[in-house]
Amino acid sequence: TDAFAVYTVTLTGAISENVTVDYTTVDGTAVNPTDITTTSGTITFTPTVNSFDIQVPIIDDLVIEPTENFTIVLSNIQSNLGLGIVGPDTANGTINDDDANAGDGIAFDNTNVVVTEGTDAFAVYTVTLTGTISENVTVDYTTVDGTAVNPNDITTTSGTITFTPTVNSFDIQVPIIDDSIIEPTENFTVVLSNVQSNLGLGIVGPDTANGTINDDDAITGTGIAFTNTEVVVTEGTDEFAVFNVTLTGAISENVTVDYTTVDGTALNPGDITTTSGTITFTPTENSFDILVPITDDMVIEPTENYSVVLSNIQSNLGIGFVNGNTTNTANGTINDDDAITGTGIAFTNTEVVVTEGTDDFAIFNVTLTGTISENVTVDYTTVDGTAVNPSDITTTAGTITFTPTVNSFEIQVPIIDDLVIEPTENFTVVLSNIQSNLGIGFTDGNATNTANGTINDDDDREIMVEPYDEEVTVMCGEEIPEVPTLVFFGGCGDYVVDFNEEIQTSSESDDYMIIRTWNVTDQCANTATFEQVIIVMQIEKEFIAIDICIEDPAIDLTNYLPTGFDTNGTFTLENGEVLNGGSFDPSNYEVNEYLISYASEEGDCKFYADFTININADCLPCDPNDIVTSKTITVNGDGINDYFEITGLENCNYVYHVMIFNRWGAKVYESEDYQNDWGGFAPNSSVGSAGILPTGTYYFMINLKGTDFEPVNGYIYIGSK
Repeated sequence: TDAFAVYTVTLTGAISENVTVDYTTVDGTAVNPTDITTTSGTITFTPTVNSFDIQVPIIDDLVIEPTENFTIVLSNIQSNLGLGIVGPDTANGTINDDDANAGDGIAFDNTNVVVTEGTDAFAVYTVTLTGTISENVTVDYTTVDGTAVNPNDITTTSGTITFTPTVNSFDIQVPIIDDSIIEPTENFTVVLSNVQSNLGLGIVGPDTANGTINDDDAITGTGIAFTNTEVVVTEGTDEFAVFNVTLTGAISENVTVDYTTVDGTALNPGDITTTSGTITFTPTENSFDILVPITDDMVIEPTENYSVVLSNIQSNLGIGFVNGNTTNTANGTINDDDAITGTGIAFTNTEVVVTEGTDDFAIFNVTLTGTISENVTVDYTTVDGTAVNPSDITTTAGTITFTPTVNSFEIQVPIIDDLVIEPTENFTVVLSNIQSNLGIGFTDGNATNTANGTINDDDDREIMVEPYDEEVTVMCGEEIPEVPTLVFFGGCGDYVVDFNEEIQTSSESDDYMIIRTWNVTDQCANTATFEQVIIVMQIEKEFIAIDICIEDPAIDLTNYLPTGFDTNGTFTLENGEVLNGGSFDPSNYEVNEYLISYASEEGDCKFYADFTININADCLPCDPNDIVTSKTITVNGDGINDYFEITGLENCNYVYHVMIFNRWGAKVYESEDYQNDWGGFAPNSSVGSAGILPTGTYYFMINLKGTDFEPVNGYIYIGSK
């Protein structure tokens, strides 16, 4: 801006001859030739010239500099007039710099540096000083941990950059650690601070640069997977099916995955217990066992299956399933242990003997031993022997279906009742063709299973009867069943029947029996006896409880007898008193509990009941203010006012605690349960030979025991007349 620094030197006063003075520039921080041009010479003042300008040339460079200075010195005055320097012989010069343009200063060239662990050994940041400087400028730098930390991810790096007039750029190299751990993208920063400069320079851009580290460890094959995708267990031997899940690769933070069992032919709760949850893999734990409880039932089943499914990975590391799918599945197989020796299909009765004319069917029972989970079928058929279809048996065939709830089946082979006298005959029933997915067979291990049938002849033999109720039980008062009509068969026919009915009693019980007897004779003189027994049970004694207040109206106890009871019996109090017609008036009794028995014994049926009647005072006010006490006792034995009496609350069931005091406060009588029986007697006969208290007024106190009522107090006069 300024080409010269101009200094004016003046001589004050008029002179008659010339006066000279020398001048020269002296370098300070501003020096020749970069900042100023050294200037020197001699000023000559004349009688007509008394002022002179010294011009110091200012050098305009392109270097950023601090404010600089120099001086001009006056010296060596030459004068015959005796003149000298009357002020300072030195003048100062200051040069302000014009080279620090807008934007000059220190800045990062790259504020976002992205590197890949294992590929880049360093994250490199370039810091540049813009503008030409005349002296050194320094700035400090340091790394600051973010999710990338020292020493696992980066090496903390710090120091000081020194910019010189010839060096204006510097690379900061932050070492990147190559580990083997799968990590998310991590970051850190590099921060500039503490600029040291005489040139007024500072940081002109962001003082922070970012660093991003991409991980290189999630390579092919890393991730989550089952290590055993086919787990086979045996019910009853293995308590759990164990599935192992592994995360391959080292991780830097937790990763979770959900798991759950999925029913197949193996179901919850019959075969497995549904199992679900969340696995958490940590930097130190990369394997987890899923335990699926196996249910040990007693059911014969086919091999069953289910699956365990992994899903819903939660990870900041990009972890997935090894196979790249969104889920991962392992299969579970359960072998059954219930088809043990002895299980299977077999006849439970292999020798069935029947009598023609007596047995309508020969019944063969077929059982499947062991509990099954699905249906099993087996075919059956009769095979003629000496007993043949259609004269002796009816050919019978079909298929038995056993289910999880039905394990037994009856094969009924119809037996033909002819009139031909025959020898004992036989036939067989054969089981074959089992259809089963469970490996069920015959218990004997053969391909078929056989049972034998034997038919005894009935012709010219005993007299039989069609089924009837041989024993019947009724309650006394119920209608007695009519005499059944019996249908006889067998023997020679033309039956003659002698029927009889009698009642049989016992001294030990009121129950009795009606016995009906049929004596049968056929034309061949064969005899048979058939009997029907009817047991007549007496009604059990009833127990009846009644609560009633002493002032309630009388009640009729017959109304409390159960429906169906005879009401013409007798009511008797426990003391032997007989109630007239069952009427009970509580006002005739005291508050208490009373037992009354009822009996009706005139007919075949007996009726008994016990009543418990509780007479209470709940309907009475029972106010202690209603107590009435004697005012006077006359101890003359005339039967009038002989005793101190408490009345008014007789039905309230109170217990009175009574104390009597004389005029001096001495207690002369006390009773814990007073019964209106004190007639002025002195304690222990302590007064006179008669033991009677002196005539006079006495004070009484009555406490109602067991209540919160205040005592009842008053006075009683004892006299002789």
